[in-house]
Amino acid sequence: MPEPVNEPLGTLDLERGMRPSPASTFRTIALNAVLLLLLFNSEGLVQWTQRLPSSPASAWIAERAADWNRMMHVSPAEMFESVRNLLKVEQR
Repeated sequence: MPEPVNEPLGTLDLERGMRPSPASTFRTIALNAVLLLLLFNSEGLVQWTQRLPSSPASAWIAERAADWNRMMHVSPAEMFESVRNLLKVEQR
């Protein structure tokens, strides 16, 4: 009977043949997470940016996230009206 190894169960099986991933993989994953928050959970994006460490860049990002969140709550009719007013299109 083989001696038990002090490694977690299955670790060797799961990691066999795998290569370490480059650090740039984290950047890709983080970018995808932010894009998903932008599209589907703008309120979550605001909360996430408010928890960032305090700095001028973080404040700027939090302001942009709050602007995006407000924009996501505008109805299509209001958006159309504001674009029409911006372009000064007259109705016939």
